[in-house]
Amino acid sequence: MKVFVTGGTGFVGRNIVRRLVDSGHDPVLLVRNKDSMANLGHYPNSLRLVSGGLQDIAVLEEGISGCGAVIHLVGIIREVGSNTFMAVHYKGTRNVVEASRRAGIKRFIHMSAEGTKPSATSNYHKTKFMAEEYLKSSGLNYTIFRPSMLFGPGDKNFNVLADLIRKAPIIPVIGAGNYKWQPVSVADVAEIFVLSLDNPRAERKTYEVRGPDVFTFNQILDILMEILGFRKPKIHIPVGVIRPVVHLLDRILSSPLITIDQMKMLLDNYDHPVDDLLRDFNINLIPFEKGLREYI
Repeated sequence: MKVFVTGGTGFVGRNIVRRLVDSGHDPVLLVRNKDSMANLGHYPNSLRLVSGGLQDIAVLEEGISGCGAVIHLVGIIREVGSNTFMAVHYKGTRNVVEASRRAGIKRFIHMSAEGTKPSATSNYHKTKFMAEEYLKSSGLNYTIFRPSMLFGPGDKNFNVLADLIRKAPIIPVIGAGNYKWQPVSVADVAEIFVLSLDNPRAERKTYEVRGPDVFTFNQILDILMEILGFRKPKIHIPVGVIRPVVHLLDRILSSPLITIDQMKMLLDNYDHPVDDLLRDFNINLIPFEKGLREYI
């Protein structure tokens, strides 16, 4: 199948593109510029590229024309200039959905995010939810995935924590550190996305895509320290103390270490059964600690 992919040069995207190629599909990638192709590594010369962004309606229509499916992955974790959550998550998704409708796309696979829900408090999740609702009302044959914290070679989550453990004399933890994460392998996410193209059981459904095990943040730090061979003290910073500092830095710095939205997401609890995912997809999810040991 010819598949139009947005966000194909990102961490999740390049894993999905590789899986598409390995599965015999023909990806058509929307890229902002040719320089971003460096993230992809070596691919067949036949890989088709379309240069442009989510606001370029004509470019979207050109790229989607002749495709049988769309995999929409573009998202941002923080706002920079005109790249706001509203512009990227909602308006960008709306543009891709409308171009897909006009092209008669048969399958639309959308990457949302864990924690997306009507009662979300972060602007990140609010706009993700708006995008989901727009897609659901479009009439397209959609599948929505909400991946949890991703791990895998080149990730910017656990590699960053590992680097902190290697270099810092103490490990700062916001709050008690008992908030729960359910990390999932990026390889599993890529496989699930590609399998969904031909899986009728996944049509018009929304899935939480999470790993098989739930950990507190403290437990994750302990696992990382054990793998790396370090034992360093954790220093817990009360949320009431750190929140005004994060709020201030978020307002005055262009690229703070953590934003208010990110702190809200960090402190949420992310644990959810994956029975529906395992029921509809024939996949053995990679355990977190086993996956970490392969690359950390």
